[in-house]
Amino acid sequence: MRKFFNYIFASVTLLILAAACTTEEPWTPGPTVDNDEVYFSYKQSSSVNIEMEGTSFTIKLYRVRTDGALTVPITAVVTGDDKARYTVPSSVTFSDGASEADYTVTYSNSGLAYDTFVTLDLTIPEDYATPYGNSTLSLTVGAPAPWVELGMGYYSEDGYFSMDNFGVIIEQNSVSPNEYRMGLWVADPNSQYYNYSFYSEDQDEYLYFETLKAGDKMTISGVETTLTIDDLVYFDDMYTGYLNSTYNEYIWYLHPSNFTNKTESDMTFNKVTEWQENGLPAQVQLAPYYYMYNVGGWNYSAQDGVILITFPGAVIADYSISASYAGKGYDADGDPFINVAVEFGEDVDHALVGAGTLPETTYAGLIDGSIEGATLSASGTVSVPCAGSGLYYVVVIPYDAEGQAKAYESTLMRVSFAPEPTWTSVGSVEYTEDFLSSAYTFGSVDGNLTYTVALEESDSEEGVYRLVDPYGPDTPYYAVGSSYLVDEKVYYVEFDASDPDKVHIPIQPINYDLGDGQIFVGDFTEYYIANGYTEAQLASAGYYGTLADGIITFGTEMLTLYMGGSYYYANRNDAFKIVMPGASSSSVKSPKVLAPKTPIIALEAVMFDAPEAPEIAE
Repeated sequence: MRKFFNYIFASVTLLILAAACTTEEPWTPGPTVDNDEVYFSYKQSSSVNIEMEGTSFTIKLYRVRTDGALTVPITAVVTGDDKARYTVPSSVTFSDGASEADYTVTYSNSGLAYDTFVTLDLTIPEDYATPYGNSTLSLTVGAPAPWVELGMGYYSEDGYFSMDNFGVIIEQNSVSPNEYRMGLWVADPNSQYYNYSFYSEDQDEYLYFETLKAGDKMTISGVETTLTIDDLVYFDDMYTGYLNSTYNEYIWYLHPSNFTNKTESDMTFNKVTEWQENGLPAQVQLAPYYYMYNVGGWNYSAQDGVILITFPGAVIADYSISASYAGKGYDADGDPFINVAVEFGEDVDHALVGAGTLPETTYAGLIDGSIEGATLSASGTVSVPCAGSGLYYVVVIPYDAEGQAKAYESTLMRVSFAPEPTWTSVGSVEYTEDFLSSAYTFGSVDGNLTYTVALEESDSEEGVYRLVDPYGPDTPYYAVGSSYLVDEKVYYVEFDASDPDKVHIPIQPINYDLGDGQIFVGDFTEYYIANGYTEAQLASAGYYGTLADGIITFGTEMLTLYMGGSYYYANRNDAFKIVMPGASSSSVKSPKVLAPKTPIIALEAVMFDAPEAPEIAE
């Protein structure tokens, strides 16, 4: 679920994922290279662990042209207190016909100490290099301390990948006891996935991480920083070996400290959530960037519960919380409220519940008292003050028996206090779907589906319409979606086309949860307005849709899905279209009916990087 960001080693701002648009751009071929095109593999690990009894290690180099033997000069620089023990050659030789060669570094093992590392920087001269591969390589070299097995813990992930409580072997560094590593395979012998790799056969063998306390050092956005917060966690770059087929790039896990414009406060979702009495963590939470070099990736660095590593022997308290809409009303003073049904996890002592326009500001307002909340001492229903009709994030903050706040949950709810409107059927529309198809791959279905949906118009508001059950039983998505229904109700998608230059689709639910939370669809304007932008600004920047010649369209990525607490881009294929009654369109196709057992693969959603609204004129 892709989110835009900048990587500190990148030389340009990544306006990533432009390839998702269907607009074709002129192709310009890259430069012709008139040499053997020698390069380092991008799969090369950034660390070399040498053996205490060893005397050498090798690095692979590759070339494109393989005719004839070739000797390539290599610039090698070793830095660090222990650099004198290493001998680095000044060249590497390819045999005739060979596409790869070994660059061998020798070292003296006399007096070699654990965890004494040097940096080895290698450079291929420009006359031999290729612009299409890596010509430099920076390695951390040394003998890591032995690891002591702590036993089997459990690993859960709910981010780009999903897995639940898989058994893993966790080890502790014998020299630096705040450093740990976790084997990247399922270790539970009772599991059918025993010894099954998490991501691919080519993945890193271990995930390395370190617990930190106030006073420790961390390099954040290239700046060495003295930490002021206890229980933060750093983890090393980790290669999954998993190839994203859309972008043909491999996915890495990167710590947020690797990225630009970060501070210590941006590290706080990577943390120890609980400690054991024996001094070991009970549970560690990681919040990574899922990154593809040269493309970009998915930012989960500000979310709880993305990766949870439970240590052997730990008993984890259950501070989970959930909320759902349970009605609305007015209090004795005539002020509106929302009824919220809240379900406590086993160890929740009490909870604070409130409603606001954004999750982060609602949470902060409940904590500092600027937003009025309601307190629950057990699972049940509570009345939460609100400002009237609108779109709300209901935030629930669970507390333990000592009064410590735990990770909060936010739930999107749309509430109307207006009289229930009446609607009149005005025929049907030709609907080209680009909400679900922007986020999910439905088996082998290729392209966007166009099908007929009933249309109703409001009796009280001219130009306000709603699609009747556009993902219901009479639609092609239902064959798959019927297995993922939230409930059996009829759902509508309402839109306001009263101003043909400012067509608006409010954020509203549909009846599917495809594994990432109930899906809401709409445009981005409500979110931006909650962040302080005006309708005029949003209109000038193209965030509304248009109605022209009886056809409603929106700009590419100007629509959204909201699910699981995050916004995602929709209309990524620039295909969304509503052809109103009486209008003509040559785009209508016979709807493809999806087979009931067609797998849904949630690998294509692009996370919206709110709240920035680029290119909005003041």
